[in-house]
Amino acid sequence: MELSADKSLNTIWPTFEDGFDKIVIADKSEVDTVNGEKGFAVRQILSLTSFDGGRHELPAITTMFGKEGHQDPFPIATEPIFLEFSVPDVDTTAAFKAIKGPRDVPFNIMDYIWYIVGAVLLILIVIGIVIYMKKRASKQILGDSDYDPKIPAHVIALEALKQLENDKVWQKGMVKEYHIRLTDIVRVYIKRRFDIGATEMITEEILGALYSNSFERDLIAALQIVFETADLAKFAEFQPLPNENSLAMTSALEFVNRTIPFKNDIENTKDDAIKNTKEAEDMKGDDNDE
Repeated sequence: MELSADKSLNTIWPTFEDGFDKIVIADKSEVDTVNGEKGFAVRQILSLTSFDGGRHELPAITTMFGKEGHQDPFPIATEPIFLEFSVPDVDTTAAFKAIKGPRDVPFNIMDYIWYIVGAVLLILIVIGIVIYMKKRASKQILGDSDYDPKIPAHVIALEALKQLENDKVWQKGMVKEYHIRLTDIVRVYIKRRFDIGATEMITEEILGALYSNSFERDLIAALQIVFETADLAKFAEFQPLPNENSLAMTSALEFVNRTIPFKNDIENTKDDAIKNTKEAEDMKGDDNDE
């Protein structure tokens, strides 16, 4: 629908709501005004439809306009026109058919390839970080750079336990750190004293290894107190009582003291360490000569 008028006229554009009787307005554009040298044009596009097939009348559409020197606006109207609407043929005698469901799209792995690649890379990165942190923690625990094999393992362990006790770690509120240090000392001692990979084991594996090596049951029970109290403090945010912290230290000391090797075993250990050190030095010297 379009209206052209002189610039001296003021138009009042009609508003269209639902439609006209059997004719329905399906869509309508915004009102567009175009200014020219002598006048202006107002335009709006109406999309019409009807749910009843046949020939229907589009009635006259009235627009009001005002003119200078006149108080009341003047109407101007279009001529009525007839529009022909057609509807699809429907067989009313046929049975109703069910609405078709959504179509299945065939699975194509290439649609998800980048998600799969990203997930695999993420898993590999996490595994790499875990392995790196585990090896790093193991090196820190073992302290290989400062370890002198000529010093018996129980001497190093007892000194470390004494130092931990003197530091009064749990008394300062650092309960978790206290139990981490305590179990690290015991793990290293078991590793060096019995050649059991305790630094790479969880509590159940360590206790199982001690059972397999025929340790006394009360010794294993003492060590169980140390590790289970530590596990609760480290992983379950459990706050052991002061007497439980002290009991863990007592149990660790008992385990080390009762597994100190006899004097002959200590001498043999020292001799083996000296021998291994000398052999390593000789091999290094041979390499240099070559």
